[in-house]
Amino acid sequence: MPAADDCRAALITGAGRGFCAGQDLAARALADQTPDLSASLEAHYNPLVRGIRALRKPVICAVNGRVAGAGASIAIACHIVLAARSAKFIPSSVRISLIPDSGGTLFPPRFIGDARARALMLLAEPLPAETATEWASSGRWWTALSYSILIRGS
Repeated sequence: MPAADDCRAALITGAGRGFCAGQDLAARALADQTPDLSASLEAHYNPLVRGIRALRKPVICAVNGRVAGAGASIAIACHIVLAARSAKFIPSSVRISLIPDSGGTLFPPRFIGDARARALMLLAEPLPAETATEWASSGRWWTALSYSILIRGS
């Protein structure tokens, strides 16, 4: 993921009421064959996460609304997360008998600690942005703020 020399940072955000719902697994279920989720991860999601982490510029994620599954993994792979207070991070993998992907097992323990990350992944309960801010080991990389400030800033 190359960046222009005059670019000082990259901003990732969603359009509308939510940031990202993750993969559309329902559409895959309609296919005539069993979907190869690992091929989709390797072709699309994992390169994006690797690109975010390899970029020599800070990547800021502005999260509006809900973010689930691989979308949550992409959000927390960013260097700085700015989330609307109404945002919720939903680790939905376990609900569909999958393990967290796209960095979903790598980044949470680094930022919120092993015990909280394990509970978050196993219980699959939504994590409100304000709780995530409290849990973050450093409040500098993760902040919950009002939706109007988030949208105006992005």
